[in-house]
Amino acid sequence: MSGAMQRPLQPAPSGSPAAAPGPAPYYADKTVILQSVFGARDVAPEAGRLIVDGTVYPVIDDVIVCLEPTSWPASLRARLGGGPAGRDVVVDDIQYTFGLEWQTFRSVLAEDEATFRRYFDLIDLDGLADARLCDLGCGMGRWSFFASRYCREIVLVDFSEAIFVAREVMRERRNAIFVMADVRPCRSPRTSPI
Repeated sequence: MSGAMQRPLQPAPSGSPAAAPGPAPYYADKTVILQSVFGARDVAPEAGRLIVDGTVYPVIDDVIVCLEPTSWPASLRARLGGGPAGRDVVVDDIQYTFGLEWQTFRSVLAEDEATFRRYFDLIDLDGLADARLCDLGCGMGRWSFFASRYCREIVLVDFSEAIFVAREVMRERRNAIFVMADVRPCRSPRTSPI
């Protein structure tokens, strides 16, 4: 993965969450990984936010929010105290319904591992030990839950609130990066990490 993740067009507005005192952020020991994922020179994880080459991204429950504020789901806008609505109604509906689906069906089931093995039977899982995987549209993180056992690190991306469910599903995994982002604006594979 090389290149830069889609960034807001401008630095975060002054109303962005300020760093708050508290325990070391989840990403404190992941700055090198984050530099690579974001294609950034400077990455500074702080409580409640991540600063990437001067751009501030809110971090909520260990999820890096890379959506434009106008693309935040309503409950995220309420949590962060800002971000005007104003997007395509179809996109809002998809974002809401996908998020709701995975908030409703939020458990990894015992039979899911057998399904995972069937879905990924062509992949040499043991050969992924030094790999970074990316799960685009990860939903509640079911496949990442199993794949994370085999890889060095995994980046989970979803534009719905399902990403927060994925964080909970992956609570014990220390090799995961959680990003709330829309993959549609990503550039070509040679210039984008996702």
